[in-house]
Amino acid sequence: GLCASQMTDNDRVAMAKSREIEAKNEEAHRVEQEKVKLLLLGAGESGKSTVFKQMKILYGAALTEEEKRHCTPI
Repeated sequence: GLCASQMTDNDRVAMAKSREIEAKNEEAHRVEQEKVKLLLLGAGESGKSTVFKQMKILYGAALTEEEKRHCTPI
């Protein structure tokens, strides 16, 4: 890298922006790693929705609008 005395103002701005982007990427990665994904497979009327609803009651809050959109039968 460049010595601090050789850096231009543009170099300093670019480095600061790079650090900011890297910090945002690390935070996004951390958040993604905390997510738990579960694929419930089974025939129709086999209780997939019931299992999902029971897990939400036991371990989390009510369904968000985003979660409702993701719950589609296949």
